[in-house]
Amino acid sequence: MEIPARMKKILFLVTQSVWGGAQRYVFDLASHFASRGWDVTVAAGEDPEGELFARLQDTGVHAVYLSRLKRPLSPLNDVAAIAEIYQLCRSIRPQIVHLNSSKSGFLGALAARFARVPKIIYTVHGLVLKEPLAPIIKLIYWLAEWFAGKLRDVTICVSEDDHRAAIRAHIAKPQNIVTIPIGIKEISFLTRDEARLHLSKKFPPLNAAATWIGTIAGLYATKGLDTLLESAKTIIQKNPEFHFLIIGEGPERNKLEQFIAANHLQKNCHLLGHIPDAAVYLKAFDCFALPSLKEGLPYTILEALAAHIPIVATRVGGIPEVMEENAMYRLIDPKDSFALTEVILSVLSATSTVRESPPKPIPTLQTMIAATERVYLN
Repeated sequence: MEIPARMKKILFLVTQSVWGGAQRYVFDLASHFASRGWDVTVAAGEDPEGELFARLQDTGVHAVYLSRLKRPLSPLNDVAAIAEIYQLCRSIRPQIVHLNSSKSGFLGALAARFARVPKIIYTVHGLVLKEPLAPIIKLIYWLAEWFAGKLRDVTICVSEDDHRAAIRAHIAKPQNIVTIPIGIKEISFLTRDEARLHLSKKFPPLNAAATWIGTIAGLYATKGLDTLLESAKTIIQKNPEFHFLIIGEGPERNKLEQFIAANHLQKNCHLLGHIPDAAVYLKAFDCFALPSLKEGLPYTILEALAAHIPIVATRVGGIPEVMEENAMYRLIDPKDSFALTEVILSVLSATSTVRESPPKPIPTLQTMIAATERVYLN
């Protein structure tokens, strides 16, 4: 049944406010529905000055910082976060709560159900059960997902791979799970020369005339960036003119920096940190590499496809659903630095003169929004 216009009130909840795929998803949906006259609130934890909050300014979205909502498991904080979310739900009385990320997906489901929110929706941004976790931790996460699944009305998966995994894990009834791929809007890419000039000026160690292999990814263990650096070490030994660029920030920075220093790769491997709207620089890369261990459906793959640059990625999550292999686009298994090395060199050689267009249509933001609205109003 369609929600009356006066009652289109929605609360988005995500664990962290630092910018990433889940935060971008929340921003895209929240800002769109606010522009359509919905009463929209976004709540997040971890950092009161996170980029999600900064980007929400001037969008008509009410942003709320949840001081007790933290990413790590913490019984005291988690119980306090449930109370915090409950009070927020009782205060704004949303008709819909849309949960994002595993922690908020569990705590938010409990709080929203206690607060008698009419509709609770959860988006899986890569099922946490696919992560390389200790057995006891994986069991705890499964129990949380299984229990929370009984409290949520709809589970949205961003890939068919996650959809199948969610059914196998029994975290929701099959009839309550839908697949809605993430989508992107048109990007105003800088040209190759413009992007290289800008980045080499901002980061002087970069050689604008070199071969650049790059990625855009949060510095998390699940992104497989240690595998990328292992491959870089091998490639640079024979090709000292190659440079590897990693755009992104996260908790694995120290570990990655130590590997770079221990292997004397400082001149060729560059951790550039967070760069706002990094996708506009994608044409600077001769090859885009994403060696993730686990994904839902990463925005960066869609953006790299839109940039028409060579891509090497792992065969995980929804990546094979949007990227069909050919000479320019190649898939490998995770944790295989040898295959990554061979395929990067093969792609660079095969596509030195020919650039193919993506053989599959790239999911659009408009399609994602329309499908999500149907879930809200059904």
